[in-house]
Amino acid sequence: MHLDLSKIGVYYKQLKHQDAAIAWLEMQLSKYGFGNVRLLELPIQSLVNLQEKIGKKTMQNFTDQWRADSVSTEERTSHLAQYFSQIDNPILPFTTCNSSANAMLLKTLKPTAIADDAEYVRKVFAYGAKSGFKGNVSIYHSIHTKILDDYGLKTEWRCDLNAKRLSEELQHAPMVVNILHKGAISTNKDSRSCLGGGHMILLHTITNDAVPKIKYHDPFGAFDWQGGVYSDRAIGAGKDNIVSLPLFLARTQFGWRKVCR
Repeated sequence: MHLDLSKIGVYYKQLKHQDAAIAWLEMQLSKYGFGNVRLLELPIQSLVNLQEKIGKKTMQNFTDQWRADSVSTEERTSHLAQYFSQIDNPILPFTTCNSSANAMLLKTLKPTAIADDAEYVRKVFAYGAKSGFKGNVSIYHSIHTKILDDYGLKTEWRCDLNAKRLSEELQHAPMVVNILHKGAISTNKDSRSCLGGGHMILLHTITNDAVPKIKYHDPFGAFDWQGGVYSDRAIGAGKDNIVSLPLFLARTQFGWRKVCR
């Protein structure tokens, strides 16, 4: 798969093989008549337009040079994800985690689509009221599929999450997922019988450790995955928290939002 040129500013670490890849591609672009291009200085849309004009073989050669062995798996599966707290939402702040999590996904992948999650929440409830939904319409995944599509982000809600799928999907985009956030994890064999509730978070990074770690945004705050309580609900406390893959899987509800490619 080719590297997304619009993301090179995010993944650029001033590594020698990255500098070599950039220099090589800029030289190729000069040969193609694009002039004296400086990739790291171009705005995102210009990079998108440029990639559409570059041949597949050239892009593959650039990608192979960029992804040298010295680039870690963690760097390749990390996304600079936007964080929003649900605590300051204008509507039902304590129960609109689904809206804030999906707003984070949207803002990360389409930065100009919305200003913040307050704008997204209002649109969710306006659409819900217009369509005849009652109560906290933020809980309906179908509404978020529709709203995201209205913003130009095509997704689908699925209920088949597992470790392999999680790792594969984080190669491409952050993931909105649901977890059981109430009750302590028991040492009993059937530990899930002690768990309850439902909560939405955004996963954005997975490491290549022997026991992988997941970095995620929780719109409600800092969560104790073992005990099932929130240690800090201050705005921003849920940003870039970390959980091991096994502990995450112990609380997953197996639901996740797939970004269509």
